[in-house]
Amino acid sequence: MQITPFSNVISAKAGIQKINRNDVFLIAGLMLPIVVLTLLVSTSFAISADIPQSDRNRMATALIWGIIPGGGHYYLGEHEIGTVYAGSILSLMGAGAWLDERNCELKHDDEINTFRLLAIKDWELSLFTTYRSAYRSTGYDLKSAGVDDSSIGSLAFSPFRKENLFDPTVYLAGLFGIVAAVYDSQNAKNDFSDIDRVGILGTEANKEWGLGLYSADAFAVSLAAGVSEEALWRGLLQNEMEISLGKRKGLWTTASIFGAAHVVDLDGDINLGRAGFATMAGLYLGHLFQKNDHRLAKPIAAHFWYNFAVMMTSFALDPDNNPLGVKVSFKF
Repeated sequence: MQITPFSNVISAKAGIQKINRNDVFLIAGLMLPIVVLTLLVSTSFAISADIPQSDRNRMATALIWGIIPGGGHYYLGEHEIGTVYAGSILSLMGAGAWLDERNCELKHDDEINTFRLLAIKDWELSLFTTYRSAYRSTGYDLKSAGVDDSSIGSLAFSPFRKENLFDPTVYLAGLFGIVAAVYDSQNAKNDFSDIDRVGILGTEANKEWGLGLYSADAFAVSLAAGVSEEALWRGLLQNEMEISLGKRKGLWTTASIFGAAHVVDLDGDINLGRAGFATMAGLYLGHLFQKNDHRLAKPIAAHFWYNFAVMMTSFALDPDNNPLGVKVSFKF
């Protein structure tokens, strides 16, 4: 549920690009936990499963190679899938570099770099699909292993399916997001009706166009986070932790690591309160994962609607402090 703003990695001095202290924490906060958990899972891959050691070693190696965008799929011989992941991740990182330059020119210093964030989410998803392909390569039944075999397209559509939209465990997460945003906006000086211009995605827009761009941005970030984070944390890590430690300990261990991975805000600051909230969210989403027979649809739907509700409600009630960090100017 990473929804706080990215800091800008471009120096305003003479167009020179450099990484500042907060960006070092940001990169470490986003990337290092994923690498660590990948190594953690790979060292005890399917420890309780009835899989020959040679197959376990191959599965673990594939997951380690997955740290390189598309690398795990290449190792498993899935060259087309690996190329798609590598190409999309590198393209998004390139678009992120362009957005950094534009935001530097326009002095949109606090805006979240959506393209870079989407690249990281794509990378997280590639680790899950590598994990799933590694299981398939052994001939082991995915359902028996507790691995969701739904297509990525089906997982991405989960928040909009009728059976999820009208499930209290899903829509209550969205309602909680609205309540949280309303509470945080109590001291707002301006609301959406006061907006004059919105600086977003490398451009300046009027209020109506700004709302459209902001909505699209919030939708993309929320959906990417919902799908990739649930696939990685619940579909991969929690599943393996449950195999190794049992359902209860596996749930708590995964939720704790999920919380620790959120200790660094996307602005590079340490935020212990956010880590604590993420731990509780991890317990809730992990419970949904267990309750629904290790299917990811409902955790993804709940995750999406919470994020999207927070982002849109905050923009309506307190646009000056919107979660995406876009620059907003007012009529007076």
